[in-house]
Amino acid sequence: ESCILGKHSWLPYSSSDLLPTSHFLELIHLDLCGPILMETLYRKKYFIVFLDDHTNTFDLQLLATKNQALAAWQLVHACWE
Repeated sequence: ESCILGKHSWLPYSSSDLLPTSHFLELIHLDLCGPILMETLYRKKYFIVFLDDHTNTFDLQLLATKNQALAAWQLVHACWE
């Protein structure tokens, strides 16, 4: 059943009514994942990815807990400015 679903063709997503971004840091996409089964050497169980829509610049941060997400964004934002 999973093989059939993997080969199933999907319709494309409908186009967005949003205009493309024109400036760096105008629109940021992020994904917070975890907990992952294997911890890193520094006991990180989560990771968060930030992606700038305009430039496709991305950054990945490792987190010990989910509540570190805001601090991770503040660090990335400071580095990107």
